[in-house]
Amino acid sequence: MLHSPTIEFHLECEGAVCLPRDDSLWQDTGADNTESAATRPDVLVVPPGDVCFLTSSADEDRRPLLTLEAPEGPAVLLEPLIFDGRPVLAAVRPPGDESRVNATFMPRPAVLSAGDRLQLPHGPVLRVRMFSRPEIGPPPAELVGKLCGYCRTPIIKKTTIFVCHNCGIGLHCEDTGPPEKRLRCAQLSSVCPRCTHPVLLKEGYITSPLSREMP
Repeated sequence: MLHSPTIEFHLECEGAVCLPRDDSLWQDTGADNTESAATRPDVLVVPPGDVCFLTSSADEDRRPLLTLEAPEGPAVLLEPLIFDGRPVLAAVRPPGDESRVNATFMPRPAVLSAGDRLQLPHGPVLRVRMFSRPEIGPPPAELVGKLCGYCRTPIIKKTTIFVCHNCGIGLHCEDTGPPEKRLRCAQLSSVCPRCTHPVLLKEGYITSPLSREMP
């Protein structure tokens, strides 16, 4: 399971419309959720703390379907994990399945990273992306008294910090009080000083060498 729910894996359909079996699996990009499937965003959200299943519709379009319950037919099992210190998307294809990753047959199981392209048999290409929702606010109890990963001073209760979703370290991220006394360590560091994962202070897709995506 991922270290925190601030990282989401998205599957972006290239040239096709995706159909989730559960409305909660649609990425909210500002579109009205009452719209028909044909006009909704072409992005599926992989739940951070759940196993889900990826399959194709039975019609000739072979549109990708994402469901939290195992379907009757074959499906690729997906689960977000931390592997070797970084977020990855674990994928297990069913026996005999001919799904591909980056135009080659997908191993069973496979470890997918942002930037990889997954294709179900006869279906469209799905681009794997990582979406960050930064964790900024009062420090959780386990980080109070710990050293900030940037300035190496203790983190106190009455402060604001950024928590790295990859390794869990805290960085000061103060925006109130006299400017000369604010500790803005997160704003001064483009990558986490412990794990070198990107420090993103606003919601958005991660594009870095670690994610194997181009900006």
